[in-house]
Amino acid sequence: KNKLATQQGSAVIVALFVVSLVAAAAVAMMVRMQIDIRRTTLLQQSNQSYLIAQGSVAWAIDTLITDWKQQQPNRVMDATPIQSKTDDKQGYKITSAIYDIQSQFNLNNLNSVNYQENFMRLLRAADPQLPIAQAKIIVQATSDWLGAGKSDEFDAYYAKLKPPYRAPHRPMASVSELRLVKGMTADLYNKLLPMITVLPETTTISVNNALPPVFMSLSATLTPDAAKTLAASLARQPAGSVQILQNNDILRNNPLQADQISVTSNYFLVKTDVTIDQQHTILYTLLMRSIINSRPVIKMLWQTKGTL
Repeated sequence: KNKLATQQGSAVIVALFVVSLVAAAAVAMMVRMQIDIRRTTLLQQSNQSYLIAQGSVAWAIDTLITDWKQQQPNRVMDATPIQSKTDDKQGYKITSAIYDIQSQFNLNNLNSVNYQENFMRLLRAADPQLPIAQAKIIVQATSDWLGAGKSDEFDAYYAKLKPPYRAPHRPMASVSELRLVKGMTADLYNKLLPMITVLPETTTISVNNALPPVFMSLSATLTPDAAKTLAASLARQPAGSVQILQNNDILRNNPLQADQISVTSNYFLVKTDVTIDQQHTILYTLLMRSIINSRPVIKMLWQTKGTL
């Protein structure tokens, strides 16, 4: 009897152990299944957000074409930023805005020596404490990065870094490349970020939406206070032509470089925010507006999710 009782007790323990294993496996499978379901849901919502966001790009293209067709002499063509109506229905929320990206300093302009002094002034305007010697190094290194005036000195500097890398000697594809240029610091880069862009050709600066430091890059005599006053003035009453702008009281004594400015833009950044449930997606789209056979043609240059 004692032996039978022992065998029965062992059988119960084994049965309980097997049941525990089965229960643990079932819980693990359920958790894994929940994770897979959540992952699939997030992927589906991400794809859905991307497709929904494409509608905002169509809206932006139509808006920019309409602006060109309805332009009037001495009137601002594109009153950017242009904000779309918030679309909040069917479980998603979408907002879009069009920004005049040509109002920023185009780093790829530094392929030309004509813009190096401008960039020097922009660096000093963004950080007045920046030593002139460091600013000169950054200007020279950025020009070298783009392929203008290639120097073995900079190649040797980058080769000694850990990890080492090479200057591409071609136009920048992203403003983030500036962070790799000799002399550039994280603090200075963050200060410059709202004022710089990279575009595929040499461009003028669209002044109606430019920030004060960008104005200072265009003039050797414009002071910070005068630049702030000019930017505030244009925010209230944008200039419809370069001639009207040059008649501004501030610019009569501090003229801007006329061949480097414009009151219209060819390049626009569309920022689209899509929210589905608690998932938030941001899509950036760069559009270029060209005039071909007297008609506006909009071309999408690139799109990126989450960051520029």
